[in-house]
Order: sequence, then structure tokens, then C-alpha cells
Amino acid sequence: MSDTMARLLDVQVRQPCRACLAYVWDKERGALRATELMTGDASLPADLAMFLVEQQEIPVLLITTQSCPSGTWIQARLLGAFMLAETNVQRTREFPLDGCMLVMVSAAEPAFTAYTSFTILSAQCLSALRLYCIDRGSRTA
Repeated sequence: MSDTMARLLDVQVRQPCRACLAYVWDKERGALRATELMTGDASLPADLAMFLVEQQEIPVLLITTQSCPSGTWIQARLLGAFMLAETNVQRTREFPLDGCMLVMVSAAEPAFTAYTSFTILSAQCLSALRLYCIDRGSRTA
């Protein structure tokens, strides 16, 4: 298995940053049916998702070209992580990823095939991600 394949992880979208359609499975037709237009949260620099490891939910900023509805599972490639502002939880870290915000890209999108680290992100994108993490960390401190 290549190094890139080894870093593919399943994450679940919790809040899209852009509007997107939500779907349900239509048993009669054997196909997906669009049911509603979900609003996005424009204050997010990327879709907010979570990665589940050892019964711990680790927050993820998931970079995509199109948002997916809440509850959607996506295979993603890890680019890196930001530490959130120091909190009481971090001072007594019981889990290695406590206080971290992972940053990933959708593995399903060809546009992100070459993305393997923060270094490939634009300065504007990286700044928006960093500012969001600083703001989120200060709200939980």
C-alpha cells in the first residue's frame, strides 16, 4: 500500500460550508431522491466533519469542491492538523488528539489527488483554516 493510500480515512460531514442537496434512498425506484436543499454555514472555511477513533470524535475541516449533506461519509486524505487554543482539556490531555483540528481533502475528487500536505494549499486557504481554528479554540478556552 502506498503512503498516500495509507492516509485515507473515513470522516462524517457534520456541517457543510456551502448549500447542498440532501438525499434519501427511494426503495420503489431503487435510486436516490433529492429531498431538500441544506443551507451551508458561510462562516466555515471548509465542511466541518468528524473522524472517529477509539470512541473519540476528532473535528475535521474537510476541503471539497462541493459540500455534502450532514451525515455523509467521505473518504479523505489527511493533510495535517492545527492545535486549538490551549484549554483545560489540553492541559490534562488524556487522548493524543485532544485539542486538535485535523485538515483533510476529499479523496473522491480528482482535483485533490496531489494534495498530501499543507504546503500545497494556497496562502488564502491556509490562512482561513488557521483563523477558524484560532477562533474556535478561543471560544472553547
